[in-house]
Amino acid sequence: MIGVGRLTALLVRYRVRSGVNAVRARPSGPFALLLAFGLASAVAYVGLFATALDAMAARGRGAAQIAALELMAGAIALASLAARASGEGLFVGTPENEFLLTRPISLARLVAARCLAALCTDPFGTLFLLPVLLAAALVWRLPLGACGVAVITSLLAQLTISALAQAVQVGVVRWIPRRRRTTVFVLLRLGSALTMAAVWVAATAVLRTPDALARHLAQLQRALAATPAGLLVAPIVAYRRGGGGAVALALGPLVVAAAGSLGVTLAIARRAGMRGWEEAGAPWAETATMAASGPPLTLVRREWRLLARDRPRLAALVALPVLLLCVQGLGTIGWAAGTATLARIAVLTFSVTVYLAALGPLGHMQHERRAFWILRAAPISVGRIMRAKTIAWLAIVGGAALALYAALALSLRGRSLAELVATGMLVGGAAVTTTLLAVGLGCAVADLTDDQRPALGPGSVYLFLLLGGLMNVVFWAAGWDLFRAGALYLGLVAALWRTGMARVETCLDAEAHRAPGLQLGDAAIVVVVMAVVPIALNRGLVHADVGPRAIAASRVGVILLMGLVAATLLRRRRELAGQGRGQGARMLTRTRTTVTIASAIGLAAGLGTLLLRQLLFGPSPALAPAFWRPATVFLLLSIAVAEELVFRGVVQGALEQEAEAWIGSRHGRWLAAPAGIGLVLLATPNPTWMSVLLALGPSVARAASGRVLAAGAARLVILFGG
Repeated sequence: MIGVGRLTALLVRYRVRSGVNAVRARPSGPFALLLAFGLASAVAYVGLFATALDAMAARGRGAAQIAALELMAGAIALASLAARASGEGLFVGTPENEFLLTRPISLARLVAARCLAALCTDPFGTLFLLPVLLAAALVWRLPLGACGVAVITSLLAQLTISALAQAVQVGVVRWIPRRRRTTVFVLLRLGSALTMAAVWVAATAVLRTPDALARHLAQLQRALAATPAGLLVAPIVAYRRGGGGAVALALGPLVVAAAGSLGVTLAIARRAGMRGWEEAGAPWAETATMAASGPPLTLVRREWRLLARDRPRLAALVALPVLLLCVQGLGTIGWAAGTATLARIAVLTFSVTVYLAALGPLGHMQHERRAFWILRAAPISVGRIMRAKTIAWLAIVGGAALALYAALALSLRGRSLAELVATGMLVGGAAVTTTLLAVGLGCAVADLTDDQRPALGPGSVYLFLLLGGLMNVVFWAAGWDLFRAGALYLGLVAALWRTGMARVETCLDAEAHRAPGLQLGDAAIVVVVMAVVPIALNRGLVHADVGPRAIAASRVGVILLMGLVAATLLRRRRELAGQGRGQGARMLTRTRTTVTIASAIGLAAGLGTLLLRQLLFGPSPALAPAFWRPATVFLLLSIAVAEELVFRGVVQGALEQEAEAWIGSRHGRWLAAPAGIGLVLLATPNPTWMSVLLALGPSVARAASGRVLAAGAARLVILFGG
């Protein structure tokens, strides 16, 4: 029989190769987006928690820092454990499980191998625990060895969580009767939702009101140190106080806890035997059926019937707003921070709405896996089906949002009826927008070509949460920022809806799904992130007393990141366009000719823009000597290339495809140019007539040549010629 070490190496190699193949096959797919978003969010959390802990120390609350670390570490570990325990990792149906079921492998060895393999192949298991520990090391100015201590602590926590979660899954499947198993998983899902709500409230309190939280945590420091959360923070605290020797003593109890958890899990697995795995069955076989009674089953009622059959999902969907509201109201700090004004009530309600949409309408195609082909065979348009889905989910998501808003808003005193109604209409509009966004994004990413793979990946969920979270800007922005954020989000919903309706028609076609090309929804997502993220970062960094250089650096970082995303999308489009073309000298000659023509067009467009600017605004001022420093030139070149890839490559390219499909000729390029200029202005913080003029040259060059290279050449001429 295969040993634990060899089985672990097999699982690690299989999962790493599967991940690499997923990125190579779809560089901009869900797995790559999940990886990029996870790493970016982890880096952001390091800065946010470091700022909060530094604020505690600046106000003489150094003792409360450890209590805050213990609070966050314990909440994150508990939420991760609850989420894994309520999952279905041991259920059959995945390629890995189907393969291993045919091999003579004991359940105990499989559980041990999966616990060890998770240390290398599941970096998101305790992803947000590591940033909290790194933030503490950064605030305390510890040596580089503290990073190693944080990594070891995170790995030991991940081993413990993975072992305990598998023990719960094996025990439920082996000793809970089949007719009661669904009820147990419903309770586990409720526990997972409760812990996620606790993490959300704890993180909000630490980041928004660190000083007020520190006053309360100072009294609970001893109690928190006695909990398992104290074991997670003890090594980094010991490194601060006593160096390497103290770290070894602090890691001892954590190592013992990890080994004990693994031992208990192996004992449960040996006791359960293979029946603890084989009796699990497919997840869809565990759901209860409902008798066909009542009024006729319309498209809207059909969606409600599917939700009613999935009891774990229904329980999480109904319980989430109640749990968030209850946890938020447990303490005066969270209640005062979340419900002090109508604007904060609106933000709190919208946050719950985004989570509801992520649990509900975002994954609507997942439940169509075995029945969507019947709907496609019926004489019903896809648009009608999706409109019925939107109506069904809007009644749930919008009703929950308005009910939660009414319960919180009516508790305020001194607010006029007009203010309550106006804010309520804003909350209702946000619920409608979020539901449309969820249904459209779910259609755009749905893949029903492989029964062994979910129709919606975790990367798509994180992307939706990012887009939904950025919509909070609408609640507190004003003036031009409010107008452009609202306009961009309306355009995002329309673009994703159009892209989703086109993609869902081919979600059962493997070839069409693997070669989607550049879509209008991709361009809309890139523009919204590029325009709205700096607004949110500006507000957050200003409240954190961060200097203007850090704010400017964050804006540049967002531009460069979106440039990389745009380059990935354009590379995929170029690879698809190059299929079936000739190779060799003829291809090389054609490429050289295209580059020469595009460069000439870009040079002419740039010179024409400079001449027009001189005629309208007079001679441009001389450039300062500091402009020609190598670092400044490199930074400006990087920003220019990133913006051209986004605006002229992805945005104007997607608009050209839509315009050409609309009018049926290649003259659609000239219709896309004005729309592209308008989107550039919406993405600009303070646009002027000079901004319109500077965007005109690259847009004309792109429309005349059809190449991003021409737009880039025009941009460089304008940048260094003026």
